[in-house]
Amino acid sequence: MIMSTLKKDLMMSTQEVALICNVKQRTVQRWILSGRLKGVKLGPRIWRIKVSDFNDFIEGKGENEV
Repeated sequence: MIMSTLKKDLMMSTQEVALICNVKQRTVQRWILSGRLKGVKLGPRIWRIKVSDFNDFIEGKGENEV
């Protein structure tokens, strides 16, 4: 139970998401700012994305479908 919770709450950087999606890092930041992808802001230009939120985004369960 604890391990599955930990794995679910692992975080990814915008650069990691960009590499997986084959887009620029700025595109990932736009997805976050537009609400398509959930992200947590850690600093002026630092965002992190939960792996579970990224999986939802990939599966088409993002906040705002386009």
